Amino acid sequence: MRITYIGHAGLFIESDYGSILCDPWFNPAYLYSWFPFPANDHLNKDKFISPDFLYVSHLHLDHFDVEFLRTLNKDVTVLVPEFKSKNYLNAFRELGFKNFEITENSRPLKLSADLEIFISALTSPTDGPLGDSLIGISDGKNKVLNQNDSRPTKFDQINSFGPYDLQFLQFSGAIWYPMVYRIPELAKERLSRQKRSNQLNRALQYIKEIHAKQVIPFAGPPCFLDEELFYLNDIETSESSSNIFPDSKVFVEFLESNGYTNSRVVYPGTQIILEGNSIEYLDPDLNQNDLNWAYSNKNLYLRNYQRRYLDRINSEKRSWDELGKTFDLLESSRKLFEPLLEKAFFTKAGINGRILISSDNQSVVIDFLESKVEKFENQVCRYQFYISNSVLAATFNLHSGDWVNLLFLSCRFEAQRDGPYNEYVYSFFKSLSTDNMEYVEKYYSTESKISEEIICGDYIIQRYCPHLQADLSKFGEIKDGVITCMLHGWQFEVATGKCLTSNDRKLRTRKLDKQMDHQQSDS
Repeated sequence: MRITYIGHAGLFIESDYGSILCDPWFNPAYLYSWFPFPANDHLNKDKFISPDFLYVSHLHLDHFDVEFLRTLNKDVTVLVPEFKSKNYLNAFRELGFKNFEITENSRPLKLSADLEIFISALTSPTDGPLGDSLIGISDGKNKVLNQNDSRPTKFDQINSFGPYDLQFLQFSGAIWYPMVYRIPELAKERLSRQKRSNQLNRALQYIKEIHAKQVIPFAGPPCFLDEELFYLNDIETSESSSNIFPDSKVFVEFLESNGYTNSRVVYPGTQIILEGNSIEYLDPDLNQNDLNWAYSNKNLYLRNYQRRYLDRINSEKRSWDELGKTFDLLESSRKLFEPLLEKAFFTKAGINGRILISSDNQSVVIDFLESKVEKFENQVCRYQFYISNSVLAATFNLHSGDWVNLLFLSCRFEAQRDGPYNEYVYSFFKSLSTDNMEYVEKYYSTESKISEEIICGDYIIQRYCPHLQADLSKFGEIKDGVITCMLHGWQFEVATGKCLTSNDRKLRTRKLDKQMDHQQSDS
């Protein structure tokens, strides 16, 4: 098996029994905010346009690169995760793809003589744009786990396909929190350090669960070349940095400090050759396009990279300014949001308040109490978004059904909220189409109550985290009466079940009857 790393979460996997192209990303994403790091524009893309199979883990724009996918041979077979919504299939059909292999969730599938895969789909409203996935690949001699951005909470089926020679996984930030929030800088730095630590430790936990021979950090970080966003790059890269976008070198050093020496930095163009027990790495010419500076002199590298794209970025932003001249926020918001509010019974109950969207000279309120959109006239708004008129105009103009997968990940806004994070707000902005909203509402209406419990000190608590059902027996860490789910950093008071991260979740907990527990142990 030969694997060419093509940047970010992109892999081109070749075997004697067929080739698989995974998550190719070459073009700017999220309103020209994200760019691949290190740059991959030196690669010859012609090598990747006619694979036997195409796998895209989910529809986030740093994985689903529409501009590049349009250039692919449309006879390729698309490997389709078992998502519950139609978004994924529809997106590929709109691009002209016509051959699909519909997989069954976590069930191995032979693609050819000795080329076998399994795809595990995650389907909660907070996974990707209503879905995320991972893929295991075997050529009969070697096995690879491409975990990319996915955050599985159960591992029996994943490990049953192994053991794995290589595990590719995300470790860096793919979020806008807390950078865009209007909070004091010291608090923002503290929250950012906590976020950075949680990301690194979560990835470490996955490594402990999978036990692959070698680990390749990938699927991040992006880099930010627009001068307005350049501050988001982790230039410092030291252990004390409060940046949530650490790079692969930082993660490899973090693993080494925790006793793991089986990880390695790869570059766009690096080839990994697997042959039985042998793993060989062939790096590209690191002098090409200043690639040798990507980690050794990051600021210089990014400034050189920026110069290649600055004209393109500025041209795009000028087009937004033109759209903004005639943009009517109230009319556009009513047209988009009010039909969805009529269908969003559980979402409205979860938000139970108002959202302010404010631009340079226009402000509207999405009222989840009265199911309407109206002009802002000093109503109390628990959640507030501040976005320039031109960026709002561009966002509405693109008719996206998922603002998370466009506007929010761009970091081209500011936010403020009264109280903790609310998952229903997040899900609402991911579901800005009739089909997506119906999917989210169905999910919330049928969400099962997990009955399994574990003992936690003097208490019995539910085994699975109320956030995204992570197994707290594996991912729960307890300190000072608070249990932290290490997958996403959510915290709960053990004694009361109160969620310290969000006001829309609670942990089921009860005092342990030690006498009864002792009697049960004796029996």
